[in-house]
Amino acid sequence: MKKFQFVKKFTLQVPNNYQHDTFLDSQGEIQETSEDVDVWNSWEVTDENFKKVSNRLVAGEVIEVTIFKIIGHEHAEKCIDFLIKENSLLLGAHGAALVLILKKDELPEKSKCFSLDKRECLYQEIRHNRPMDHFIPFIKREDSRFVFEVEEFDDRTVLGGKTWNEKEEYLFHFRKI
Repeated sequence: MKKFQFVKKFTLQVPNNYQHDTFLDSQGEIQETSEDVDVWNSWEVTDENFKKVSNRLVAGEVIEVTIFKIIGHEHAEKCIDFLIKENSLLLGAHGAALVLILKKDELPEKSKCFSLDKRECLYQEIRHNRPMDHFIPFIKREDSRFVFEVEEFDDRTVLGGKTWNEKEEYLFHFRKI
């Protein structure tokens, strides 16, 4: 049974002033002061928390973004395996941020789109000096409203299907062209 369905493809160009180590923090400041309807809704989406990434972007490069709908329900690790098999660049929060800033209107209506990375590259919460959960970034779209957040990621995390508020779940697949 097919677990991932092609939805659409588009390209984006990494801004010429892109710097991996400061990109997320600087965009959060822009979003907070924007008159647009976008919300950078997570204090966890910072350069410090997402400094590790499997694939680093380079200023000026062109990236092809493919959106796949998750059919049914699938463990998050299986979604990552699918992206690796498809030779996807795993960009985590940086990939999601670029889509939100440059191509948000390409996102499907009533959607929740995940930008995955390997577990060791994801933000991990520390409580009382003990490692806790990891978090995966996503963009939620409802009509003209876009929200950038994170969700817990552990061995039980399942993606896909419809969420409680009827949003379909998708994956971003990135590749250099």
